[in-house]
Formats: sequence, structure tokens, C-alpha cells
Amino acid sequence: MKEIQEEVSAGGVLMRKSKGIREALVIKVRYYGYELPKGHLEGDENFEQAAGRELCEETTLLIEPVVGKALGDIDYTFTHQDKRIHKIVHYYVFTTKEDPIFGKKPDEVKERRWIKKDEVSKLPLVNEKLRKIISKAFDE
Repeated sequence: MKEIQEEVSAGGVLMRKSKGIREALVIKVRYYGYELPKGHLEGDENFEQAAGRELCEETTLLIEPVVGKALGDIDYTFTHQDKRIHKIVHYYVFTTKEDPIFGKKPDEVKERRWIKKDEVSKLPLVNEKLRKIISKAFDE
């Protein structure tokens, strides 16, 4: 039996108001399903700092995100380069003090998409566990 490697990451849900309606930003990296920006901690970052940095890197958000409440975490196991990995991702809600501004979309991101609360239940996701995280962001 293969040894399982443990990994910890952090990610975020960026929220905005558009014409008085709250929206959440999701991204598409793979050909199937949407997801949230996330990634490993670097240096002495805490979860909130890593989540904010990853949000900016994966969406090219050009203004400083403001971290809000923790939304919970999800865990999953996968195989990468013949290694079994168990990953835990801690998620946070983010806002900006002004309308979000983005740079050129990163090559690895196929789409950035703003969704409304009523779209969450039908949105194809890379991991079903993300649905509760995105839904909770609308309640914060």
C-alpha cells in the first residue's frame, strides 16, 4: 500500500455587488467544471495570506482583496505522479473596497465567471464539496 502524502492549501471566494446583486467569482482551469482559486502556502504565510495571494495570481485581480470570514475547508485524495495525496484546503471569503479590476487572464485559466446565488446549485464543479463553500460565501 502506498504512503499518503499530506498537503494543505488555502483558497478564496471573491464576492462583488453588480447592480445590487451579490456575485461570486469562479474559475475554470480544467475542461470540466468550475473551481475556486487555491494553492499552497509560501514561506511564513498564514492561510488568509496564501488565499489572498492565490486569488490574485489565479484571477489576475489587480487590487488588494480584503479577507473576511473563514468558509470552512474541504479535503480530498488524488494521485499525482504516482503519489497518493490527501489535501485539505481552507477557504475564505474576500471582497474589494472598489470594483474588482483584472489583468490579462492567466494562460492556465480558461474562464473567469461571476455567478449569482441561484446558479450555485446547477453549476458544474470539479469537486461537489465546493458547492457548500460557494453557497456559504453568499451568506457572509
